[in-house]
Amino acid sequence: MTKHVSFKSFGIPNWLSVLRLALIPVFIVVFFSSHPHAGLAAAIILGISGLTDVLDGIIARRFHMTTELGKILDPFADKLTQGTVCVCLVIGRVAPWWLFVIFIAEMLMIVAGARMLHAGRAISGAKWFGKTATVVFYFVMVSIIVFRPARSMTDILIGISLLFMLFSFIMYIPVFIRLASKNGRKG
Repeated sequence: MTKHVSFKSFGIPNWLSVLRLALIPVFIVVFFSSHPHAGLAAAIILGISGLTDVLDGIIARRFHMTTELGKILDPFADKLTQGTVCVCLVIGRVAPWWLFVIFIAEMLMIVAGARMLHAGRAISGAKWFGKTATVVFYFVMVSIIVFRPARSMTDILIGISLLFMLFSFIMYIPVFIRLASKNGRKG
């Protein structure tokens, strides 16, 4: 039997994640626009995306609106947004090619979460280290898009973001192992 999710039960936090996904193509179009204020507009779109990320978590926790769907939809929207920004910055020659390392790490996180969901395993919510890495990422990317610093400063900023993401990735390894072993014993 298929379980349907009603509009009401979908919840505001999940709609904010959907909005974040909908902002991705808008960001791409604006980022590559030749309009003189395209960089600022793209940064504003990215800022709105980051704000929806913060709000969906606050609302979900404060009003007890966390859902299994939200536990996968929120990080999926985060990783897809972050991956898109990385690709745009590299293609637009605003950032170095090695920014793809972040993109690949983000895609690995999506695949790991999707595999756990597909296997019927419970997904835990975001941890502080993942949230911190996401905030640093948004701050760095908005700064690069708005201020277009010299390449050496861009490399330093991206390196800082990469370190936070690497730390988060390493911290999530035991979480994934614990979830896999805990859920494996149930099944």
